[in-house]
Amino acid sequence: MAKKDLDFFEFSTRAIFGPPSDLSGEDAANYVAVLLEISRVGGASVDERKFQYSIEHNLGVEPEEIERGREKAQTHQGELGELVSGITNPETCVYLFRDAYLMTLVHNGSDSVEWQILERLSGALGLSTSLTKKIVKMVDDSLKLHKDFLAVLEEAGIKK
Repeated sequence: MAKKDLDFFEFSTRAIFGPPSDLSGEDAANYVAVLLEISRVGGASVDERKFQYSIEHNLGVEPEEIERGREKAQTHQGELGELVSGITNPETCVYLFRDAYLMTLVHNGSDSVEWQILERLSGALGLSTSLTKKIVKMVDDSLKLHKDFLAVLEEAGIKK
């Protein structure tokens, strides 16, 4: 594989599925707290908790920041705007919206209440409607591609 291909691969997989770079401090705590808040909408399912745990442990942040995020989620329950008010890094905003949208998909898709919360989150993060739609489409397309690949594996006799 050529170096250029490897760089593109690393970029695309990190950009689509990886965590934001340099996430730390209050941004990390707020990131965790927002995802916990999103998971509460409609009651947190076991799958949402598993997804939350997976994200927390793949963010590359200190356990203390995760714990502070959990505490903030308890203290600021229902205060989404307060939780995102200090997040100003555009990269963090995009990744947070992506992960929040994924969180709503964990238990059989987003319902109207979750869409309202996502719209509030998008606005609080300062994301344009156009950018928000692109993020949603990218996530949906990525999930479809993954499902299509699993179908190919199954057709080849490989069970995943």
